[in-house]
Amino acid sequence: DGGRKKVELPTGESVRLKIPEGVRDGTKIRLRGRGQAGPTGERGDLYVTFEVGDHPRFRREDDDIYLTESIGVFEAMFGTECRIPTPYGQHIKLTIPEGTQPGEKLRLRGQGVKTDDGQGDLYVEIDVDIPSDLTDDQRETLREAAEEAGLR
Repeated sequence: DGGRKKVELPTGESVRLKIPEGVRDGTKIRLRGRGQAGPTGERGDLYVTFEVGDHPRFRREDDDIYLTESIGVFEAMFGTECRIPTPYGQHIKLTIPEGTQPGEKLRLRGQGVKTDDGQGDLYVEIDVDIPSDLTDDQRETLREAAEEAGLR
């Protein structure tokens, strides 16, 4: 999100950092005159390097965000709508089209990382859950439907 954060230095002094929106891992900023004093007594510059941690649900690639959404086999076959979280805490409606395949990626433009230069996209990778606990009757009904459709 960016913004300002108060940080305490090893010297005990506190500084307020302006964190750039959409900062990437390894980004460095310089704070002039906030480093330690040299032999002349003049303070040098302080360099801050950002480490951006991993998120349990989202994966970042440049300014794009990826997440995996699991749906049922019938939802993949017939299509569905679901609510997808964004990296900024909102939820948006995603229409998953009929016939969506496992591993397919659906793109939501402008829902990725916000930076000073724009905004990345959010990609939703579809995972299809195949039921493993069908009853004998359910299995037989599905077998008959598959044969009728020419899928077996």
